[in-house]
Amino acid sequence: MIKKQHLTIITVTIVIIAIIVAGFQFGLFNFGAEKEEKETMQPTTAPFLWRIEGETPSYLYGSIHVATEEIVTLPNVVMAALTRSDALYTEIKLDFDTQYDAALFSAFNTDKLEDILPDELAKDLDSYLKTKETSLEQLNSFKPWFIAIYLIQLEYPQYFSESEYPGGLDQYIWDLAVSMGKETYGLETPYEQLGVFDDLNESEEIQLLSDSLDDVVANSTYGDPFIGLIDAYLESDLETYLELEYQDYEESDPLYAKLMTRLLTVRNIKMAERISENITKNSDKRFFFTIGSAHFHGEDNIITLLEEKGYTVTPVEFDKCSTCGCNEGELKINDRCYYPYSPP
Repeated sequence: MIKKQHLTIITVTIVIIAIIVAGFQFGLFNFGAEKEEKETMQPTTAPFLWRIEGETPSYLYGSIHVATEEIVTLPNVVMAALTRSDALYTEIKLDFDTQYDAALFSAFNTDKLEDILPDELAKDLDSYLKTKETSLEQLNSFKPWFIAIYLIQLEYPQYFSESEYPGGLDQYIWDLAVSMGKETYGLETPYEQLGVFDDLNESEEIQLLSDSLDDVVANSTYGDPFIGLIDAYLESDLETYLELEYQDYEESDPLYAKLMTRLLTVRNIKMAERISENITKNSDKRFFFTIGSAHFHGEDNIITLLEEKGYTVTPVEFDKCSTCGCNEGELKINDRCYYPYSPP
C-alpha cells in the first residue's frame, strides 16, 4: 500500500504550501521538473459553503490548497457570497510581504543539512534531488521539515511551481477579494502555523523528511495522489476527501499523532474563537472565511465549535438553473451557473 499520510498532512495547511511557492516566485530557488498530464474534470456541483446566521450573516468556505482550472471555476453562489461580504479572512494573510517574510523565517537553518542527516538518508535524498535537476548541496541551508514539504512540490510541479495559482484556491479567492476592494485578513499568523513544524525536534524533522522521501518515490511509481483528492473535492464528497487524506494515517506513530493534533484540533479551536470574536466585535460586517475543507470535518470541526458557542450554521444550497439564465459574465455548465476562471 502506498503511504500518503505525510503527503496529506502537508496539504492540510495552506501557508506551508504558499511559503514554498513563494520561493519559486521570489527566486529563492529555481529547480525544474517535467509537467504531467492531468485528468479532465468538471467544476463542483455543490461547494462547501455555509452561512453563519445572524442579522448580518457571514460565510464559511471550505477550500482545497491546490488549484486547477476546474477548482477555480467558481459556482455563482460562492461568488455571490464573496461579493456581498465586506471582508475576507483566509487562514493567514496571502499578500507578498507576509509570504516572503514567512519563507525566510521557516526555511533557513544555521547547520548544514548534510551534517544533520544520517549518511544513508543524505545519499538517498541527493540521488532523488538530482533526478529533479537539483542536489543536496544546493539545499544545504534549509531545514529538514522544509525539505520534506519541498519534495512534494518537486514531484508534483503541476500543482505548485507550474500552476497559474501555486497558492491554491485560497490564493485565488484572496486575489479576487483584493480586486473587489474587500478588506483582507488572516485568522492566524504565519508563525503560528509554521510553529507546527518549526517546533519539531531534530529527530522528528529527520523522520518527517525520511518518510516524505519514501512517499514521493513510491507515489512517482504508482501515480498522482492529488487526482483522487481533487476529484472528491469537486464531487463535493467531504467524507471521501478525508478518507483519502488520512487513509494511511497511523495514530500510534507519536510524530504524526502530534502533528495532526496541532494541525487540526488545536488550530480549529483557535480559528473558531477568532471567527466568533470578529463577528461579535463587528456585528455590522459580513465576513467570508476561506479555510481548508479538512477543518470542517471531524469531532472538533469549526462548524461544531461555532455551534457550541451558540451560532447557527447552515449549508448554502446551490440550485440547478435549467429554467433560468445565468448572470452576465457567468458560464452555464451542466445546467448550473459558474464564474469563469480568469488567468492572472
